[in-house]
Amino acid sequence: SLQIVMLEQYAGETDSLTITGIQFAAAAVLCWLGALLFESAPVNVPLSAWKNILYLSVMCTAVCFFLQAWGMRYTPSAEAAMLLTLEAVFGTLISVLFFGEKLTPRLVFGFALIFAAVLVSEVGEEHYKKHFKSS
Repeated sequence: SLQIVMLEQYAGETDSLTITGIQFAAAAVLCWLGALLFESAPVNVPLSAWKNILYLSVMCTAVCFFLQAWGMRYTPSAEAAMLLTLEAVFGTLISVLFFGEKLTPRLVFGFALIFAAVLVSEVGEEHYKKHFKSS
């Protein structure tokens, strides 16, 4: 939430690449601190693992931070929060459709809760009052 609010404040007046660099550096520092505090040092890490880490760092962090900073220039924070909330919905959908994840009752329930929460918050109180007020 804080990230979205800060992006809304600074995205219009600051270059998206600069914002991405700041976010990437902050994420790196926080992750390294967490790793140093809670994990033991890796030993004999295969090259393939470093390739995976590099890919995730660039594609799933830097590129996503850049696209979010760029998009926040044109999107209010409330709408951006709604769109970002749908990440879990699309993640579930993609994992089932493309990766064969089993659709368990727990998964369906979680999916439905997130989707309902997004719909309820998007509809808004006035819309609810207009269409569902008691006679």
